Amino acid sequence: MRQESLSVLAILTAAASLCAQGGELPRGGSAPLPYTEDNILGLDSFRSSLPAAQDPDYTMRGLFQQAHGDFMMKRERFDPKIKFTGEWMPTMSVDGEEGHFDLTTVAGDIEIPLMVSTDAYINVGAYGEGRYYNMDGFGGTPTPPIEPAGDEILSAIGAKLGVGWFASDDMLVEIQTEPGVWSDLDGTLHSDDYRFYSKALLTWRTGDEFFFKIGARYNEVYKDAPYLPYLGFSWAIGETMRVDVLLPETAEFSFWPSGDTGFLFGLDISGGRYEVRTSKALGDTRDETYVQEIVVYAGMIFRLNDAMSLDFRGGAVVAGDYKWNTGQEGFNTIDGTLEPAAFLAASIGFDF
Repeated sequence: MRQESLSVLAILTAAASLCAQGGELPRGGSAPLPYTEDNILGLDSFRSSLPAAQDPDYTMRGLFQQAHGDFMMKRERFDPKIKFTGEWMPTMSVDGEEGHFDLTTVAGDIEIPLMVSTDAYINVGAYGEGRYYNMDGFGGTPTPPIEPAGDEILSAIGAKLGVGWFASDDMLVEIQTEPGVWSDLDGTLHSDDYRFYSKALLTWRTGDEFFFKIGARYNEVYKDAPYLPYLGFSWAIGETMRVDVLLPETAEFSFWPSGDTGFLFGLDISGGRYEVRTSKALGDTRDETYVQEIVVYAGMIFRLNDAMSLDFRGGAVVAGDYKWNTGQEGFNTIDGTLEPAAFLAASIGFDF
């Protein structure tokens, strides 16, 4: 009896070994038995062939991911922690004004979450943007003679400091401030060059795939309304589609046929207030310029690997609000709505 039991056990052990190696038992015959009765289970060689078990991640980041990783992944569309972007808006003009301009923008954005507990994190980062305006008779008139605006560079440079914490498993509260300089940098900086744009957002998970968002923000995307509420939602529709809306600034539908490729269709409203002055005035003659662009776009995101992604977009500037000054005495302020123009952008992102 013992010999028969050992034989059956040997056959089962050999079968398991072949299956683990991707093989199969021969049909209509007996399987070869690689083990002797002296070592019928072959435990030593079996254990050595197994992959090493992965230890649980007990770091703060690992524990946070275990508690809230699904929430954080679904609450918004993939966005890399570090991103560099170039945009081009050619032949833009303001309704009722002479001339036009080409706008080229180069920007960088860094936002890195650092976990401080299993339910909270701080955000640290920075942003920088240079808007290069190539003017072609913009704002000038022959009668009466008004000198057109010259080429200009508007810059925004600052830091990002924020905190986020889970009030419950389904409710995330985030507060962030972004102090920085918004200026043409043509002279010594003054208090008017500094901005302290800030926002607060509550994200409430009301279903496995649906996130309701409400909050408030202070910025000058809308020149006459710096304080506005946030209202929006994110909805992951199955595994391939999602909608992300955060009014009054963004709305987007995205389609993901695979985990590393996404198609984007959206609306984005951006802008701000910049302190300007003329070089001749050495900073003594100052004024403010407001810019805003409303863009509709289609685009694609490619995740080359876990650490790098590419983002390409194209579309149109469908409207916008400009109040352009140069800081020069006697300059006729250009104030009006943007005419439609083309829009192209490309970004490279890095993650870790």
